[in-house]
Amino acid sequence: MKSSGLLVVLSLALVVSCNGAKTSANAPLASVKPVLLRLKEKPGTNYKYTYTVATFADPTHIKKGSKMLGAVKTYSRADLTGEVDVTVKDLKDGKYTYATVNKVLTSAGKGDWKQQAEEVLKNPPEKAEWQWDDRLHYVKKDTVLDPMTNTLNGMFPDKEVQSGSTWEYFPFEGGKLPVKAKLEGEDTVAGMKALKITLEVPATNEGDINTMSVWIDPSNGRYLQIHLKSASNQDGFNIENDFMQTIKK
Repeated sequence: MKSSGLLVVLSLALVVSCNGAKTSANAPLASVKPVLLRLKEKPGTNYKYTYTVATFADPTHIKKGSKMLGAVKTYSRADLTGEVDVTVKDLKDGKYTYATVNKVLTSAGKGDWKQQAEEVLKNPPEKAEWQWDDRLHYVKKDTVLDPMTNTLNGMFPDKEVQSGSTWEYFPFEGGKLPVKAKLEGEDTVAGMKALKITLEVPATNEGDINTMSVWIDPSNGRYLQIHLKSASNQDGFNIENDFMQTIKK
C-alpha cells in the first residue's frame, strides 16, 4: 500500500480487464427462466473490451499512529482508460486457453499519483495467458491473472438458476470467504442480451464496501461487462475505486 494504491488499481484493470456501450440502467430487468451457466467459447474467437478506472485517496483525517500513514501525503487521484484484446486460443480436455493484451490508452493523475500516472503510459502492453474450465475455475494462470484474488474464479453454479436465484462460491485462497451471487434478470449490454449477476464480495477490513456486477452472455458464458466499486476508510484514510469494463461492439 505504501508504494501506491494506484498500482493496486492498475492490477485490477489487468486482472479483469467503459467507454461507449451502456446497460439499460433504468429499465426493469426481464425475467430469466432456468438456465445453466456454462462457458462455451469457440477457439479462434477474438474480441475486445474497453475499460475505465478511477481511484482517489484522501489522508486528510488519518489517525496518528495508523499503519496507513505515508501511503499518500496529500489528496491523490488517478483516471485511466484502456482496452483489452482477447483471443480464445484453444479448448482441450474441457479447458479453455485465453490470451490477452492489455493496453492503457490514457492516464492522468493528481497529487502523489501524478508522476506514476504519467509513467504508466510508457509501459508496453501487458500480455497474459490463463485457462478456465466451463464454470470459470482457473486451472492455469500467468502474470497478473491470480485465481486467489480474482472474484470470477468459479462463479458459475453447479445447477440451473433463474431470476432471483442466489448461490455462494469460494474464489479466494483457503476457500473460507464466500462470495454471494444473485441472478437479477435479463438486461442489454452493447445491444446484446445479458444476464445481470450481482456479487456480494467479502470486505478485507471492517467497514470496507465492495459491490460488483457482472453481465453474462447466456449463449456462450462470456462476460460482456463488469462494474466494481469499492470504498475503504481505515483509521480515517479514505480510498475509493471505480472500475468498469465493457465488451466493444
